[in-house]
Amino acid sequence: MKLNGAKGVFGDDEAGADLGVWGMARVLIVEDEGILAMNLVEMVEGMGHEVVGVADSGAKALKLADVSTPDLVLLDIVIKGETDGVTLGNLLHQAHGCMLIYITGSPEVLTAEIAHWGILNKPLSYEELAPAIEAVLGS
Repeated sequence: MKLNGAKGVFGDDEAGADLGVWGMARVLIVEDEGILAMNLVEMVEGMGHEVVGVADSGAKALKLADVSTPDLVLLDIVIKGETDGVTLGNLLHQAHGCMLIYITGSPEVLTAEIAHWGILNKPLSYEELAPAIEAVLGS
């Protein structure tokens, strides 16, 4: 399944090739709600960034990150599988140095551990996501 040219959607295909486009961030989306994942792809691509993959679990996200080297990961805190979004974010940042923006529909799960990263509540809009991405990438 492919979304608007995104490679590796839900980890089923190979991740995208390194396009090396100046000024364009390589974004990995980790979201297990299909409609929200599609909306995130459209918003991120609409901002001019490259979506290198969409994963619905921690295991798929780790595999995609290994082959796509994202600059930024948008990740849900509550995802499928054994690894939660907070643990996954730590693993991805340590392994790849990528920036993180957490997305949650459950603000009660927020911890001080992720307070220094971007945090957005679901549902979210382009008007919320765009400045969050710019702020995180500019930091």
